This record gives sequence, C-alpha cells and structure tokens, in this order.
Amino acid sequence: MKAMHGEPILLISANEEDCDSLLSSFESGRWAIRHCRSIGEARGCLLGSYPIVVCDQSLVDGDWKSVLSILRVAAAVPHLIVMSRLADEALWAEVLNCGGYDLLAKPLAKSEVLWVLQSASISLAQLQEPCSSRLDSQSEGSGVSSLRAPPKV
Repeated sequence: MKAMHGEPILLISANEEDCDSLLSSFESGRWAIRHCRSIGEARGCLLGSYPIVVCDQSLVDGDWKSVLSILRVAAAVPHLIVMSRLADEALWAEVLNCGGYDLLAKPLAKSEVLWVLQSASISLAQLQEPCSSRLDSQSEGSGVSSLRAPPKV
C-alpha cells in the first residue's frame, strides 16, 4: 500500500506495474493510490471513501463488472475506470453503458491517465455542487465536458 496523501484512488490489479504506471503518470501529492490485488482484498475498501476506482478488465476473482456490482450499493457510487490491453470501441461502449466512467488502454499512457483522472475528479466535484451552482457555471461557459473519442485500437 502506498502512502495516502491527496485525492484517494483505489486500484484493483494483480499487476504491480499498473500501480507504478499510475504513480509515474502524475505529480506527487495530487492523488493517493491504495493498491489491492483482488476484489477480495479490496472488498472492505470498495464501499469506503474512494471516489475513483481503477481496475483491470479481468481479475483473479472476478472482473470489472463484479467490481461495478459491488460499487452500486455504496452510498456515493464512485467513478469506475477500467484498464485493458484489449481496449477497443466495443469495450469502451460496454463500460459506459453498464455505468462505468471510462476505459484506459494498457500500456498506460501518461497523458491519457491524467486526462481520465482529472475528468473523473472534476465530474465528482460537479456532482457534489448544488444544482443551482452547476447551472450558473455552465451558463458562464465554464462547464467541463469529459466526453472524448473512444480509445484508439
């Protein structure tokens, strides 16, 4: 487990390199990663205080859909970001249609990781604002859209 400073992110991946790749993608202090190697290990954290959850498409004891089904019972459902070596438009659409937030292609590209994590963070902040504040900021043209093209194959 890494030291917790910054916005908390739960990473579920059996691959230690995924944790290292995420950590090397952003400046120290912006996000704090808690790395679990399986759903079983992460189970206690999934309903906790992790607003962003990043997981592998396939895990030793389930898959990203298993993670999503656990997250759905949380009081504040986190944004789920799925990582996959087989990232394509079909998987991206499936992740979004099932309620996930986004898809990251592996190997992880620093710019893509930053974009997705920043977009998720901004989206969560907007969800916590009162509705009238969001409408005011959007009418001023400062609304941020996280829409982007599907991952390139």
